[in-house]
Amino acid sequence: MSERLKGTRCKIYMVGPSQHSKGGMASLLYIYNRYYKDALNLDFIPTYFGEQRMKDILYFACAIVKIFCICLVDKKACFHIHVSSGGSYVRKSIIARLCMGFGNKVVFHIHAGNFHDFLENRSTSGKRKIIRLLNRIDKIVVLSNSWYQYIAKYVPPERIEIIGNPAVTLEEGHAGGDKPDVHILFVGNICKRKGVYDLIEAVKRLRHRYIKVSIYGDGDVEDLKKVIGKSNLEHIVSIHGWVAYSNIGTIYNGVDIFVLPSYMEGLPMSILEAMGKGIPVISTNIGGIPEIVLQGQNGFFIEPGDVKGLTEKLELLICDEKLRLSMGKKSREIVEEKFSVAIIQDKLELMYRELYDMRRRDTGIHSY
Repeated sequence: MSERLKGTRCKIYMVGPSQHSKGGMASLLYIYNRYYKDALNLDFIPTYFGEQRMKDILYFACAIVKIFCICLVDKKACFHIHVSSGGSYVRKSIIARLCMGFGNKVVFHIHAGNFHDFLENRSTSGKRKIIRLLNRIDKIVVLSNSWYQYIAKYVPPERIEIIGNPAVTLEEGHAGGDKPDVHILFVGNICKRKGVYDLIEAVKRLRHRYIKVSIYGDGDVEDLKKVIGKSNLEHIVSIHGWVAYSNIGTIYNGVDIFVLPSYMEGLPMSILEAMGKGIPVISTNIGGIPEIVLQGQNGFFIEPGDVKGLTEKLELLICDEKLRLSMGKKSREIVEEKFSVAIIQDKLELMYRELYDMRRRDTGIHSY
């Protein structure tokens, strides 16, 4: 266990999707399990898998029973709950209320890029109910300063922590190499919200260039294949399936440019993964992205839906290898300075220590 947490003897339970499911939260929990499990005294309680409805109901029911039993016997346990919007929020709010009902400390870790819309589009009573719950939570974790400013409109700032997603760096540095084609990579759900169709339109305008595009993810795969076929881009664009995080590092090998032209995000794991591999990034100015993609330094950001701007930035990087290399180097530096595994561990430790101290004050107990 970490030196900072020695003496607390409190267990931290990570509550969220299965590490073997798809999505950014699952990838994050995989990293937490791999790098923080022993140091931070973590255990993991999956609530969702995402393949079959009945399987997901069983996952959730088992999680409720397990959490109930833990709360009965361990008042020191802390529950770090990873939450998105929609159904994820509904499930996690039930769990949060259960844990708080027993007096256990709770962390709400908000990942949803659309949490603003989710909250603001509720009915008056629905919005009030969500805000009331957020104000009962002991600590709320957000991914970026922009999300901190938003949540602080409803929750006292001292209850909010900014803890970004950790990124694993590649020891060898930049993953690109000498080759005739410039390799462009997209990783994410294949849907309009992720901007993948904007990328295809931009590639269509760049078809005379020596480029190849790899798309990893699932979703509207067949629809995207039709769009690629109608644009006669089959020789340039290839679609691959979803890759488990345990194998994710291999897809960045040989990549020159990472592109994620999303319309809605929090702090994308895929961008941090690319940056950790020393790759320049083109994305959009939403969520926490402008805090990690520094305009003109390690990449570019554009307005969502700006295909013309995306095309121009792609052309600029495609034609300038030195710029790609310098931006890739800067990407890696940003990750090492702000989002390394060790830096995020330090932030988590400080938060857990504060929760332990809060628990001790609440109960009047001076040691565990």
